[in-house]
Amino acid sequence: MEQNPYLNMIPRSGVDNKPKDPSIFLKSLDREDVREDIYQASHNLADYLQTEKIPSVMFLDNSARQAYVGLKEVWKKEQRESPEPHIYFINPKAILDESDFPDLEKEFFKKYKNINLAEPILLYDVCIHSGATILKIKDFFKYLGFTDVRLAITSVDENFSDEKKDELDLVCLPNRASLGCNPFSRPNYVKNSNHLVSDVSPAGRVLGASEHQKIKEVFK
Repeated sequence: MEQNPYLNMIPRSGVDNKPKDPSIFLKSLDREDVREDIYQASHNLADYLQTEKIPSVMFLDNSARQAYVGLKEVWKKEQRESPEPHIYFINPKAILDESDFPDLEKEFFKKYKNINLAEPILLYDVCIHSGATILKIKDFFKYLGFTDVRLAITSVDENFSDEKKDELDLVCLPNRASLGCNPFSRPNYVKNSNHLVSDVSPAGRVLGASEHQKIKEVFK
């Protein structure tokens, strides 16, 4: 099988020292290796969307939501002449079983407006272990009628098999990110729910704004 040029794009090494709370993440952004992870992952995501002409990207809540900040910063600084991709968020906890697909289909088209099923769409998560979550979401999107569903992640878990890796279209960092599965931090302002679209807690917006600002500073 021909190797996908978008897998293992930038060789680097990393260790899993995932931050235990948001304040640790803010302090971690002073580290060069953490900033490099965010910078490279965001650039590779933007480059892939631009090169492959993918108009929409769906970030998995809540683990991958904050990665959109890096994408927007790269696009604003380096791709501003191209149309900015449509950014959406989806809660994978709502998609547990295929028997739920018909009901979820109604919610999907009610909540996500102006999505063209004939255009490619990219599903983005920050880490992958068994692959069950993102592959289930891909199945759901295929059920909805999307004809071209791409899969992208920041980095793979060391136990993720090479055979399953062929199912991914983009791996932004070939080795585990320095902060493990959450190089962009988990947003504390996203509420857990069983709906496709997660609710946002106003109480957490202050800390969220601080994290967003620190991520933006990576690209200055």
